Amino acid sequence: MIKLDVIGIRLTSPEDSPVLLLRERTGSRLLPIWISSVDAAGIALLLDGEKTFHRPLTHDLLATLLLEVADTEEPGVLKITEMRDGVFHAVLEVGDRAFDTRPSDGVNIALRLGWGIECAEQLMDQVGVEMDEGGTDEVERFREFLDSVNPDDFENDESDGSSEG
Repeated sequence: MIKLDVIGIRLTSPEDSPVLLLRERTGSRLLPIWISSVDAAGIALLLDGEKTFHRPLTHDLLATLLLEVADTEEPGVLKITEMRDGVFHAVLEVGDRAFDTRPSDGVNIALRLGWGIECAEQLMDQVGVEMDEGGTDEVERFREFLDSVNPDDFENDESDGSSEG
């Protein structure tokens, strides 16, 4: 598994879905995941330092519940495991339990709890985007990349024939 850091939320245009950008901790590749505007707003608030709200949000409730059911003092981890039929799949691992989750929900919870975020190396090899440590030229190239792709471009060519319900 590759350890990831959340580097931000990007919008390619107002009518497009936000993109969650995760960067491998010891490399230069990004894992872009298209997410809903609602999930993006929750993550953006956390990245901007907003840790408390007037009332608990759904992700706050889920984070509290996960801490209550955890049978361990060890922190949990979000593992983004694969992309199947153009959809990312992830699990939140807490002690000896694993909870299926959308990556955006998992990131929302992991950020609240200070838990790690990881992805399968094969997934990063499949859909990761290489970014050089260079300056603004690289940022501009990545913006051009985001302008030229959509979520359908990341569909897995090797369908296993299974479908989700």
